[in-house]
Amino acid sequence: MDIKEDSEASESDKKSDSVGDKMPEIQYDVTAVKTRLAGYPDDYEALCESDAFVVVHGQVKSGFEKWEQFLLNTERGDATLDIVQFTEEGDAIITNLTYAENSYYVVVDSTRDAWGIGDYWEEKFAYCNVILKEGRVVVVMSKDKVDESVLEEYHEDMGVYHLLQYEITE
Repeated sequence: MDIKEDSEASESDKKSDSVGDKMPEIQYDVTAVKTRLAGYPDDYEALCESDAFVVVHGQVKSGFEKWEQFLLNTERGDATLDIVQFTEEGDAIITNLTYAENSYYVVVDSTRDAWGIGDYWEEKFAYCNVILKEGRVVVVMSKDKVDESVLEEYHEDMGVYHLLQYEITE
């Protein structure tokens, strides 16, 4: 999966067995994912030092290499990644992104968010769109092909979810 310029942004290519060495298949188990996400610490510093890709208010804090490895692994087979982001109030939102069985599965744990729903949310998507726009990377999950217009607003009726965004630093 490549990061694409604005006008080149498109769906993630469906993975084929002919791309390099095939990674072992991941058996997607939403209960196991929720249990793992619940096991993350509540403390900010401990979360930043965890084994996840951590983004704080649009800035990559740690684990960028895990994000890059996830993208590489999806080209060779199945992959999984935990992402930690923080609300404006400093509460952690922990997300698992898994590519398995030719689909992307997203599980969001907002149980640490005092102002949120305080529960888990899960959804299955066909595409992971990684778009480079104005010095930022925007990752949009979708059920159907989408274009750049999804960056302007949330399109729940289209089955689109804005997973994450972060600034590109030199």
